Amino acid sequence: MRFFNLERNQLLARYQYWLSNTEGEIKAELEAIEDDEKELEDRFYCDLSFGTAGMRGLMGAGTNRMNHYTVRKATRGLAARLKNEGAEEGGVAVAYDTRNRSADFAREAALTMAACGIKAYLFRMPSATPLLSYAVRKLGCSAGIVITASHNGKEYNGYKVYDRFGCQPVSSVAAEIASFIWEASPFEPNPPEAELRRCGLLEDLGEEMMKSFCYETMKQSHSLPKEAVSALKVVYTPLHGAGNRYFRAALSAAGYRSVSVVAEQELPDPAFTTCPYPNPEIREALDLAIAQAKREGADLVLATDPDSDRLGAAVRTGDDFRVLTGNEIGGLL
Repeated sequence: MRFFNLERNQLLARYQYWLSNTEGEIKAELEAIEDDEKELEDRFYCDLSFGTAGMRGLMGAGTNRMNHYTVRKATRGLAARLKNEGAEEGGVAVAYDTRNRSADFAREAALTMAACGIKAYLFRMPSATPLLSYAVRKLGCSAGIVITASHNGKEYNGYKVYDRFGCQPVSSVAAEIASFIWEASPFEPNPPEAELRRCGLLEDLGEEMMKSFCYETMKQSHSLPKEAVSALKVVYTPLHGAGNRYFRAALSAAGYRSVSVVAEQELPDPAFTTCPYPNPEIREALDLAIAQAKREGADLVLATDPDSDRLGAAVRTGDDFRVLTGNEIGGLL
C-alpha cells in the first residue's frame, strides 16, 4: 500500500517511529537524513509493495527500502498467513543469492520464521532459486523464501516467496500475503539463534540437498548420443551469481566435458563489476562470454542471472553469436 500524498507531519511521524525503534547502522542512516526532506519522502511515502514476485527495492533505512526490519515484517506476515491457513507444519525453506546483505537478510528471515514457531530450513551457502524450489517439495515445506533482486543492479535486493509446490504464488494469494504483511510489526525482536536451534526450529541445508537436486535434474533431461555431448563446446558464465556450482555440476552430470567458465565472472561479486545489469537475456551481459567463445571456438554460450532462475543463451552463427530470446529458449525446451 502506498502513501502518495502524505502530509509532512505524517511523513515525520513515520520517520520518528522508525528512529525510536531501530538501532545500529539503520538508526545511524536515519539520523543522517533528518534534514533531507527529499530522502525522507522517498524512504517513507510507502511500504515496499508485495506481489507475485515478492518485494524488491533499494537497500537502506526506511519503509520503502530493503533492510532487516522490512524482511522481518514480511516474514512475520507470511508466517501469520501460513498459520491462518493451518499450513505451518511443513516449515519454510530459506535461500539467498550472492548480493550484498543477502546472507544477512536470509538469516533474519529464518530466525523470524522460527520465532513465529514455524521451522526454518536455512541454506548454508548462496543457492540457486531452482534448488530452493526443489527443496520445498523435497522437504514437504509449506513455503519457501529466496533473498534476491534477480537481475537488478547492485543497489537492490528483494524477497521472493514460493508456495508448497515450489512456485511463485498467484496474484490472489500474493494479495492475501500482502494483507498479513501490512498488519505485521517490523520491530518485534527475535530470540537468540542458539535457543531456536535447541528447540528444533532452525536447521541448516547444504551439500546433500544439492546432490539430490542434480540427481533429479538428470532424470528429467533427454539422453543424447555420447559423441554429440562430448563434441559440443560450451562457455558458461554465472554473472557473479549463485548458479556457478549448480549449473556446472548439472552439465558435468549430463556428460558435457568441453565446458569453460568465464573467469572474470566466476566468483561472487555483489558489485557486479563486469556487468552492472546482470540480465543474461541482454547481449551486453554476455560480452565477455561471447568473446571467450570466439577465442575458444565454442558452439554455445550459456548464462544465468544472480539467483539462477533466468537463463540466457547465444548460439554460433558463422563468425558471430546470436542471443536467443526467451521465447526461442522456451520453444526449444
